[in-house]
Amino acid sequence: MKLFAPDPSRRRTVLLFVIRDKSKTPLPKLVEVLSEDVERMWEGIRKPEQYAGSAMRDFFEVGCQLALMAPPSPPSVFG
Repeated sequence: MKLFAPDPSRRRTVLLFVIRDKSKTPLPKLVEVLSEDVERMWEGIRKPEQYAGSAMRDFFEVGCQLALMAPPSPPSVFG
């Protein structure tokens, strides 16, 4: 893995989290909690010395998307 590659022109990797709509928790709260958890994980990762103070956003673009579930289909009358 070349996460800490020294190439300054390297683009950030996108981390996209898809959240299903089964929760009654509002999306902004889910995004807040997820962001805090991901930041905590980043802080816990051992990094090369030159990147020790780096923020996660220096390497990753984090996004959240709500996945809406389609309503169940009515039973078929033909089969």
